[in-house]
Amino acid sequence: MNAPMRGIATLLLAALVAVSSLAQAGQGCQATPVTPAAMGKAMHLAQQVQAALDQRQAQVAILGRVGSDVSKYGLRYTHAGIAYRAPGEAGWTILHKLNHCGEDRASLFRDGLMNFFLDDPLEYRALLLFPTEALQRHLAPAAAGDLGLGMDNPHYSVLAYPFALDYQNSNSWLLEFLVAAGSEVPVIGRAAAQTQLRRSGYKPDRISIAPSERIGATLFKANVAFTDHPLGERLSGKYSVVTVESIARYLGERQWLAESRELSLQP
Repeated sequence: MNAPMRGIATLLLAALVAVSSLAQAGQGCQATPVTPAAMGKAMHLAQQVQAALDQRQAQVAILGRVGSDVSKYGLRYTHAGIAYRAPGEAGWTILHKLNHCGEDRASLFRDGLMNFFLDDPLEYRALLLFPTEALQRHLAPAAAGDLGLGMDNPHYSVLAYPFALDYQNSNSWLLEFLVAAGSEVPVIGRAAAQTQLRRSGYKPDRISIAPSERIGATLFKANVAFTDHPLGERLSGKYSVVTVESIARYLGERQWLAESRELSLQP
């Protein structure tokens, strides 16, 4: 079997696994059935991503997706994870953090490439951030190991303040994992990771939330909290948050980023 056919076979096998595990993959409630059209699109985008990863001969990449429309905040990507290839395996695995169906809890999951794009995305588009080879050598064993658990807080808020320990969102987990794995000094635990982020100049994005939106979110959404943010942010309505875009900027500023690439399906 040639290389392209092996890649397709790997993704088709992942598709079968995905169908049987959709109700468990980051869902705290019954999952919405996946249509054949959505599965086909996810598979085609996953093929593009796998080809780009293989062409780059990467050990690790940060992979972003477009889950919902966040354009009013000046953003595009909503969620990211770390893609790695386990030793001796042909396929790629995504380690990422998922919120449980709008609840105030989240957990870490390991998914295949296709499964990563099956979560009802707004747009079938992927952002690939390729770390430098030096950073990849640190990230690859960390992603396959248990470091991610050491950076995890199950208490979830989509607006988690980047420099507080109360809550965490998917992207703040990823950022803390990256700095813990890549720093030259030992970084043990979330507090140490956040200290290192401050010292190394990480700048979160700031998004504006109107008072009416805040009241609605507080009353009706379990996965949104504001209390971990400084008083000044709560009064101004401008909240600091870890975004996929801010992770990309940080990697570039630290000279940890070798290349970035965007892939998408044609409409």
